[in-house]
Amino acid sequence: MIDSLGKYDITIDFDKMFTHNATNIYFSENDINTAKIRAKLVKKNEVINLTGTTVSIRLETITETIDDIATIVDATTGIIEYTFPTNTLIEGVNFFVLFLTKGDGTKASPKLAYKVLDSIEGTGAVEGTNEYPILIQLISDTNKAINKANEAYNKASSMQNDLGEVIDNANSTIDATNIARDKANEATANAENKIVDVENRFKELTASQQQDAEVIDARDREVSLKARLERDLANTNKELNKIKKLEESTVSTVITDKEFTVVEETSNGYFEDVKLEGKTLVNIKKDSNMDLLYASINEEFITNVVKTPNSISYTTTKKLDDWCYISCPINLNLLKPNTKYTVIFGEHNNLSSCAIQEGSFSGKITEFASITNGVALLTTVSEFTTLSQVLYILIKNEGPVDVKAGNIIIIEGDYTQNPPSYSSYFEGLKSVGDETDKIVVSSVDGDENLCDGVTYINGGLTSVGGRLSMTFSDSFRSYVVKGIEPNCKYSIKVKNCGNRFGVGSSVYYSNSTTFDVTNSIIHSSPDATGQELDLSITTGKHDRYLYVYVTNNNVFHSKIEIVVNKGELKPNSVFKQDKKQLLYLDTQDSTWKKPTLREWDTVEKHSDGKYYYHRRSEQLVLKGNEEIYLDKTHTDNLCFRFAELKTWSNNSRLISDKFKNEHNVYDTDKEGIYYTGVLRANILKSKLETQDVAGFKKWLQANNVTVVYQLAEEEIYECTNIGLITCDGETNYLIESGPICPKTTLKVHNNISNVVNLLQKKVSLLENKFIEGLKSVLAGDMQSLAYILYPEDFKNENDYIMMLPIEPM
Repeated sequence: MIDSLGKYDITIDFDKMFTHNATNIYFSENDINTAKIRAKLVKKNEVINLTGTTVSIRLETITETIDDIATIVDATTGIIEYTFPTNTLIEGVNFFVLFLTKGDGTKASPKLAYKVLDSIEGTGAVEGTNEYPILIQLISDTNKAINKANEAYNKASSMQNDLGEVIDNANSTIDATNIARDKANEATANAENKIVDVENRFKELTASQQQDAEVIDARDREVSLKARLERDLANTNKELNKIKKLEESTVSTVITDKEFTVVEETSNGYFEDVKLEGKTLVNIKKDSNMDLLYASINEEFITNVVKTPNSISYTTTKKLDDWCYISCPINLNLLKPNTKYTVIFGEHNNLSSCAIQEGSFSGKITEFASITNGVALLTTVSEFTTLSQVLYILIKNEGPVDVKAGNIIIIEGDYTQNPPSYSSYFEGLKSVGDETDKIVVSSVDGDENLCDGVTYINGGLTSVGGRLSMTFSDSFRSYVVKGIEPNCKYSIKVKNCGNRFGVGSSVYYSNSTTFDVTNSIIHSSPDATGQELDLSITTGKHDRYLYVYVTNNNVFHSKIEIVVNKGELKPNSVFKQDKKQLLYLDTQDSTWKKPTLREWDTVEKHSDGKYYYHRRSEQLVLKGNEEIYLDKTHTDNLCFRFAELKTWSNNSRLISDKFKNEHNVYDTDKEGIYYTGVLRANILKSKLETQDVAGFKKWLQANNVTVVYQLAEEEIYECTNIGLITCDGETNYLIESGPICPKTTLKVHNNISNVVNLLQKKVSLLENKFIEGLKSVLAGDMQSLAYILYPEDFKNENDYIMMLPIEPM
């Protein structure tokens, strides 16, 4: 909406991949007094708190791209304002995008359009009596076009109620509709002015003069009526072509950190300008074993305790009478004050809450936070100086329960909305592409069969502890659909399934260990006679994988047929996939290799249409055999300097699995690592056997330190093409890159054909009427033309013009 001062109040939802708001933004050319917006920023209809956030704006005009800063009016309610500078008020349709930057993270809004009108645009004026053909032809044409346009517009409005968010998001199409309506309004206004003036003049003419004026003026300054109609028909076709091209020019940007993303309303084409951004994460959990601690009164009620290097499980036989918790050591020197940490439990059962505390609960580092679906978010306090920090995990003490905690990942930042895969446990420092032999991107037609019939695990649905779990065995086989949507219904049909048919959904994926399934169902009577069987299942709120369990006891049918559909069953649907492996050409040995996309690295498309790997970082492992010097002695720490590293970027931010990036460790008595021309590391004296270079080298030999750093100069390598086919309707995007997923940016053509077809029909109606009356026009018989084109306008000879109302803008 727009207020009395001309300022637009809009809402921008950062969760929606398309422009979500149908508000039309119009400014006058070179008039900064009215070129203002006030926007409320939300995500999933919830206000975005802008405290500590910079809101920047990128404006894409017809002539240039301009970056600027928006004003935060109220951070807590997500309100911003922006006044468009003169150089952004270029006549035509321009675009802008908002960026929210907080710390190292940046979120982009949908792309929004604003139209700038020519400051001298007006309705025009009647120049003389010889403009009567505009009354005869323009009014008639306009009236009929308006009538048909209103019918089509009403249909489109009705469809909007059914299409809901999709139509609301098709901002480009709506903008085209508004432009068409603007033209119709303008034509109507011109016609109304001319009606008043020309009708009065026309009545003053004799019958003969009227007929002569009608024939001559109908040419509209053309040499003949035929030329006039050819011109108008050509203009109509030109407008039709513009609308057809709208479908080609409607491109949305999709940004995701997930390994699986559903892109709706796509058209047959390609994901264009795919960009992958590297990422490096550090699990601050220590490699040492977890432990189970409890009050002695509980000892007789705790049984079946099993400890592995990364997990612990046990059973309680009753509700415990006193405290009991699991402890997990973490790396003290990686913990930062006033910082959020996400805790992901790769294995979890009956866990209640967790917190980081000093040993034996003697000091609070974080408050306890609930564990929901294996994920918790903790925030550290502003100051702590303890030497012993532990992640304490409390259980649900509700009676006899089976408890399990394992494969714990603790990473800096808030990843609660998109945690690393529960099945992608990693230790220490990992980047995109680590722990996998290849990086693969793929697209799958989301409206067709989602099962490739090839990917399976050696596992089956069996009863474990009174519930169905996916149990590993070479005797079982379950086909896998990766990247399913949570809280979504899926329908499954199988043929020749053997002696078992079941379906399970889970957050986990493994081909070697037993894991839990969220929801599952077994068909009551499977057989091997070729009968078609079907089941349906609704996935859990965090599920990512669907398993179709079809064989048991080594019964593997060679002609099994599986169809998995989102929603209702589509028995004849087929699996459609486009799959590409990411490789780069190493110019040193002319071989194609898998890249590792660390922090600061990207893969992006260049103007020559090819993809390139921008390598801006490197990884170094300090093993204690480097040239090292004792640089300075602090009270608690020793500062060591490494020999000069010429390829490093000066003042590079470092990411390490053992040390924090601590600014200027030379002058700070804090443990950490830092680079400013030379690499220095501070380490506590208490960690070294001898407080000298030899002691530090011995420590490094036992505790290798991995460091990711920025290169002084980036290196660019040609890559394989990772442009993927998109499908008509819904396309699923997947990336397999090891435990860490890159940030992916995709440009995709929207499928707005249904709405575009309505606009095409509006124009074609007028085109068809022109063709119908062509013979009459060429004969100069204007009265016959009028009856052919618009008979309803001539029901009363004393009221021969009937202006049809148009809905106001």
